Amino acid sequence: MKKKHIFITTIIAICSFLLGVWTTSTFGSQKVKDARLQVFIDIYNTLKENWYYGDDETLDKMMENVYGAIYDYNVDPYTYFIAAPIEGEEQEKTYGIGIVAVRNYDKEQTNYNDPILNELGILVIKTYKDSPSYNAGIKPLDYIVGVTENDNYISFNGMKYSEIRQYIVGALDSKATFKIKRNDEFLDIELTRNAYSISTANFNEVFNETYKSSVVLEIEEFASTTGKEVGELLKTISNPKEKDLIIDLRDNPGGYISTLANIASYFLPENLSVLTYEDKDGNKYSAEKTKKCDKYEFNSITVLLNGSSASASEAFTLCLNYYEEYLNEFNIVGEKSYGKGIAQTEVNLSNGGTIHYTFAKVYDPGGELSIHKEGITPDYEIPLESYEIGDAFSYYTSITNQLEKSIKYAVE
Repeated sequence: MKKKHIFITTIIAICSFLLGVWTTSTFGSQKVKDARLQVFIDIYNTLKENWYYGDDETLDKMMENVYGAIYDYNVDPYTYFIAAPIEGEEQEKTYGIGIVAVRNYDKEQTNYNDPILNELGILVIKTYKDSPSYNAGIKPLDYIVGVTENDNYISFNGMKYSEIRQYIVGALDSKATFKIKRNDEFLDIELTRNAYSISTANFNEVFNETYKSSVVLEIEEFASTTGKEVGELLKTISNPKEKDLIIDLRDNPGGYISTLANIASYFLPENLSVLTYEDKDGNKYSAEKTKKCDKYEFNSITVLLNGSSASASEAFTLCLNYYEEYLNEFNIVGEKSYGKGIAQTEVNLSNGGTIHYTFAKVYDPGGELSIHKEGITPDYEIPLESYEIGDAFSYYTSITNQLEKSIKYAVE
């Protein structure tokens, strides 16, 4: 019992000071300036040399627990340790069918994170171009209610949402026949699961066809390829000066600041700072700058946000708002954004793990306005209409109406 008590006490002691300040040092017997780091070195060396249970395997496990303690949700939920992948434990790769879908379930349920679905299954709201679902003819507003695989039909009725995923994904080149409800008829659509590319920026073809004086650009995240994708899309627009651009950033969680700069460069002069960082000592400095590239002038630019627009998507909005003098007209519509105004980076460690940590607070290009924990309040609020909980079509209708109202605001 005493040895167990010593083990627990040791971990607590190490964890306690690890949440303090680190300094760069070579571990060893020499003294270091930071007293907390010196305590860690003393504890580790003592255990390695004298601990009864201190073999390499046990020490490795204990240290993983210590590294994992570098996390405090209340202080900073974005700083944490990522352990090195365990050799030989690589997961089997699975392949999907290329859809974005929402759930359909009875509203009486309380577990909205993983509900049991009703007979309408899942509602497809998007298929990725050249994906298995797209090529097989599955369309937005189709309900997927079940699947036949290996001559065995599985109904999604009564299944948890998490359980359905194992029937959506599968091995490379595996075949399945999905039962689709389209309007009032049922269809059996066979497809082959395969790899496909996911574009993070797309035009909303339906609304672009309906409102010919506007262009709706949907950006799902600021991934490494998104800047190039946006550039390719903008090239296809004829007479942009005569059109109103609506940039839909709803549910965009953010991404790379370099991507933010690349996209902002299409609308702004080159060599403008896209945001300002503030380090832990209060020093402020400019981050990425706009680039030399093809420029696109629109009659107006409107950004659509909601409560899940965060991080780089908020910083992008701040950037355009700050430089609105270079735009013919700029507006922010929708709902108040999330409010994540801090930036993270990663450092690879010698043990194969990674430390992911917050290195700066984010401000607008002028270094004055931060929206961290505050969010961006739109110039014109367009709230999401109320919808029937669990009714996927009702939800889809609500988010579609919100977008259409944003387009009408932009063009009027």
